[in-house]
Amino acid sequence: MPYPIVHDGQMFTETGRIEDPVPATDLLNCGHRARPASGVAAGFAILAGYTLCYPCMDEWERSFMASSDVFTGYVTGNHRTFTTWTGGELARVTNRTVSRRIRMPYGGDYRRIDVRAVAPDGSRWYGHASDAHDLITLRRARTPQPVTETAGDWPLTPERIAAAVADMRRVAQLPPVI
Repeated sequence: MPYPIVHDGQMFTETGRIEDPVPATDLLNCGHRARPASGVAAGFAILAGYTLCYPCMDEWERSFMASSDVFTGYVTGNHRTFTTWTGGELARVTNRTVSRRIRMPYGGDYRRIDVRAVAPDGSRWYGHASDAHDLITLRRARTPQPVTETAGDWPLTPERIAAAVADMRRVAQLPPVI
């Protein structure tokens, strides 16, 4: 068998040693290789001076979104996914509405896009943008706190509401409702 043998991007020598067929200088800081450049894409991302492959950059953006309250990304052409600029999925769009065309005072018009999405960690996000762009900024939705019996006079029952209205009428000296 002729050596070296290249299998799955690794080079095996006669001694069975695995060597990287690509010099270390061609590897990115994340330890992976860049995608081949195409069009305007360089094939890698640069973050704070470090070079990252697209999957590593997507993972970094997912972790950054998980710890943020506001995040900007893209809605895909089929309007079902909120993604990174490289196309990595950040959240699944659960609802998308488009307003009627709105005239602007300075001329021109646009339609407002409202989006609701759910991230893989279960967090809910919402945002809006113009229909002229795929770029959208989402904000983390606040999670409502459960109502408990210890939260003051909650939950309000019909009896408590009627008693509160009667107290307000008595204080304001309003005639009773017949």
